[in-house]
Amino acid sequence: MASQSHWGRTSHRSHHRTPGRYYREKINETAAAAGFAADYYDSTQGTAALEANLEEYEIIYGHIAPALLKGAKNLKWLCSDFAGIEGYLDESVWPHPGCLLSNSSGAYGPTIAEH
Repeated sequence: MASQSHWGRTSHRSHHRTPGRYYREKINETAAAAGFAADYYDSTQGTAALEANLEEYEIIYGHIAPALLKGAKNLKWLCSDFAGIEGYLDESVWPHPGCLLSNSSGAYGPTIAEH
């Protein structure tokens, strides 16, 4: 019998949720409750899918190329998943001056420290 963690993951039962799927479900539920939808993109697969919807996004979490930001006409908040945000400090990369920028400095410290 496979051991089961509190995330519902097992070593050989595919019908259980993995931690990644669990978090994605929670993000989707929270976004829907606030009247939003979440889209996910694999940055290793290029930017075409992201660029196709970029104008619609109000919030982006990740590490979008600064050169693409001008296309995010409705952007209100960019939260970088990196601590370093130097590429976003030039005001000319932003679609308008009302955009909020934050980073993930310190977000991974406790997790990394546990390893």
